[in-house]
Amino acid sequence: MTVAVEKGLLNIKEGLEKRGYRVIYDEKKFRFADAYVFSGKNYSPLSQSAFRCENAGGVLMINAENKTAADIDVILKSRLYSPLF
Repeated sequence: MTVAVEKGLLNIKEGLEKRGYRVIYDEKKFRFADAYVFSGKNYSPLSQSAFRCENAGGVLMINAENKTAADIDVILKSRLYSPLF
């Protein structure tokens, strides 16, 4: 699975790489990601249609605020994320 990580989330990037994810840290290549991890503080909406996914499930958008790489790993593996709860 390929995960795009917003600049500034270096700990998340490194943690996901250690867990075996392909991580994109270059915004010009984000369209090739299956999931996008962003900072809640600097969130600027990205169109999911801008991404080319490896699966038909679409792009999983994950707010990294108050989450560790381990938390995000669980979300990625389950492909379930509810920022409302």
